[in-house]
Amino acid sequence: MKKSFIFLSTVCAINSFYPNAYADTAADSSADDNAAPAVTLENMSVTALRYHKKNIDIPADTETLTAQQLANTGANNLQEALKYTAGIVYLDYGPGGNSMGNMRSKILIRGSEALILVNGAPLNIRGSYNLSDIPLDDVDRVEIVRGGGSVLYGSDAVGGVINIITKKQRNNSVKTSWGNMGQQEHSINIQQDKLGIGYNYQKWGHINNIASNDKEFNGSEKNNMSLNYTIDDNWSLFYNHNNSRVGYFTPLVGKGTKNQTDNYDTTRDFFQINYKNNGLSGNFYYNGRRHNSKSFYNKSAKGIIGYEADDSKESNYNMGLDVNKKWQFINNNLLFGLSYQKEKYSKTEHDFFSVPGSSSLSQNYYNISRNNYSAYGQWEHKLSNSDTLLLSGRESWTAGGPDKQNFTNFSGQSQFIHKLNSNESIYISAGQSFKMPTLNQSGNTLAGTADLKPQKGLHYEIGWKKTQGIHNWQTVLFHQNIKDNITATIGTSKVTYSNEDARNTGIEITDIIKGNGGWNYNWGIVFSNPENNPKGTNAMGRALRGTWAREYGRWQLNGGTNYHKDKITAGINAVYLFERVNSPDNAYPTDCKPYLLTNFNFKYAFDSNQTATLTINNILDRDDIVTHSASTPYYSTPINFMIGYEMNF
Repeated sequence: MKKSFIFLSTVCAINSFYPNAYADTAADSSADDNAAPAVTLENMSVTALRYHKKNIDIPADTETLTAQQLANTGANNLQEALKYTAGIVYLDYGPGGNSMGNMRSKILIRGSEALILVNGAPLNIRGSYNLSDIPLDDVDRVEIVRGGGSVLYGSDAVGGVINIITKKQRNNSVKTSWGNMGQQEHSINIQQDKLGIGYNYQKWGHINNIASNDKEFNGSEKNNMSLNYTIDDNWSLFYNHNNSRVGYFTPLVGKGTKNQTDNYDTTRDFFQINYKNNGLSGNFYYNGRRHNSKSFYNKSAKGIIGYEADDSKESNYNMGLDVNKKWQFINNNLLFGLSYQKEKYSKTEHDFFSVPGSSSLSQNYYNISRNNYSAYGQWEHKLSNSDTLLLSGRESWTAGGPDKQNFTNFSGQSQFIHKLNSNESIYISAGQSFKMPTLNQSGNTLAGTADLKPQKGLHYEIGWKKTQGIHNWQTVLFHQNIKDNITATIGTSKVTYSNEDARNTGIEITDIIKGNGGWNYNWGIVFSNPENNPKGTNAMGRALRGTWAREYGRWQLNGGTNYHKDKITAGINAVYLFERVNSPDNAYPTDCKPYLLTNFNFKYAFDSNQTATLTINNILDRDDIVTHSASTPYYSTPINFMIGYEMNF
């Protein structure tokens, strides 16, 4: 732990104490500290208020990551790129951020999951998203809003909102990369006038001992195809097709079982049409997911060898429409919107057991759906040249739910921002979040469908933002209290869902530094105290803890340094989470060693069209635990590298 702390402290120290080396830049900038900063993608956001605004004018904890900033992490998918971001807690079940079937890799904000959007349309389906399936080739920028965002975006925006803005124009390019552990990445992107097409292939090979039960990773393959088309100045469309195949092998699973093989095959199709003109915005979207999982168990009992096979097939889709209109009056902005979503969940399960002379087959089938409706509004009123008040509200309700189970919810939010000068502001915000049980969650509870309640949250924060010369500062103090948080517990034969309470209080401090001589830096410090209180019984019938206790980690440090000049681009990134606990639902937390996730990347441009790359992950070759509550801890992938070549044409 001492070496890890020294390593990350060194990265942060370089970021924090370099100004003397660039005193000339700082001196030049200090004379103009009160001037308005240049408007760039880094300090603009459309997600927080649903219309464009400079970050310093937004009463929320916001961050915009450009395509270049994401590339500077050395990652090739969004799950891996975002793990170095301040305030995000990382979780995965395999190399490259892979998920294990419906046990998803996640990124958590303030101890809660976030709503993932693509160009403003929800990517979450059955409570699921796989950011490791999104290659950075498709991403123009990512806008992050920390804290509850349900008032403007609806269910699931408890930890915050992550809006992935896809590219409207691609660079004509071809790329190939190879590495150890069977790694491969190959892609091609073509832009012809208004039409852009991209294809990306990623692969991992076999890796031993990825978890404490000696689980082996049998490899993964991801095929991603995307298309963007700009119809005119007002209309555009985006389509993405992704297939992901992942395999695992577990020896000596338990008494009577010799080993277990799991194979997962997931296909997603995402389509949307977007419109924007004169304050009127809308999108129609289709989000489909087909997931097949097959598990084989070799059985051994009283000298008799047999086997068991589980075959599960899911087919889910969300289809919806969101339309909103913004009116601008003197000192006022008024926004009103309506949204509709059709949600469908189908699943077929087959369980086959066989020993010599005997066999059995059991089947289960689900086919349920519901309709989700929302009306939302926001009023922004400029009280004076320096003071602005925002009031927002959203009414959501469902119809046609299974077993006549439907929900209704109203969420409100009030925000106030005071501009100290053109590049410094303070704000205060109080709002509500909610999350409705998904269809698969409602059908998998211990006491029946009516047992699972929607979760509701209260969120409070006070923030300070300042752009000063080469620094972009942001400090936020927050508190959130989640009632009836929907959580999963894993039993011997199935996953069930129940409600628990959760809360968190903390402070976030970040600084993004635009240096001189080709250097850029970022660092962040987060201290928080996430806690949960599981109640009742879990999937195995065991009584849950029933008292408040910690989860995840209290302290997080992150830092990054990037250099670009002439033909060379290089960067190093690190995130350190410590004072961690492993928090099972039926026992008190136990201490868990810190994780330190690191990356080094180097790029050399032979000319304007040809580039060679080197990426090294886990450069300290640490054996860190990257899960937080599972009974079986999963480990970070050992040190690994990729060497690539890219050509533009």
